[in-house]
Amino acid sequence: MLFSFQVLTSCQGPFQSLDMVNFLILAQQIAHSLSDPWSVVMRRHAPEQFSFHHTNMVLVEEMRKHMNTRKACGYDKLPPRLIKDSASAVAKPLTVLFNCSIDQSRYPASWKMGQITPLFRKDDELNKANYRPVTVLPALNNIFERLLATQLGDFYSSILSDYISSYRKFHGCETSCYS
Repeated sequence: MLFSFQVLTSCQGPFQSLDMVNFLILAQQIAHSLSDPWSVVMRRHAPEQFSFHHTNMVLVEEMRKHMNTRKACGYDKLPPRLIKDSASAVAKPLTVLFNCSIDQSRYPASWKMGQITPLFRKDDELNKANYRPVTVLPALNNIFERLLATQLGDFYSSILSDYISSYRKFHGCETSCYS
């Protein structure tokens, strides 16, 4: 299919040199001529479906290294420092627990519960609009969420185009501008 484009020689916008109807017809022809409209978004053929896979003790120990030990305990009263310091002893039971959860496709209900605390922001302390909620979740939840997020990130990084920067590790406004 052949397209005829009009070269703009001044600072006029495309709507000033072409009338709106011709521009829309041209855009529609280009859209229909694309064999794969998702070719800009997708890098290669995506797998049929995503599924979480088992984790291992090495990954569990790696995730606990990145735990912030200055965070507060959740309602389970397990301090992040205890989990981080006892990683070699608890890595195997945690791995079994995480893999069991993945096998059953169930998330532990007790890890969904959190302690919500109102945190004062500014101005009048009697005005409830000046507070924001902060939720403290169990430390084991944070490890499991990080493991699952890593698997999701790996899956999408393998199929998304390099031009897509949102929700990807080490991608942002700067990398989007350079692409």
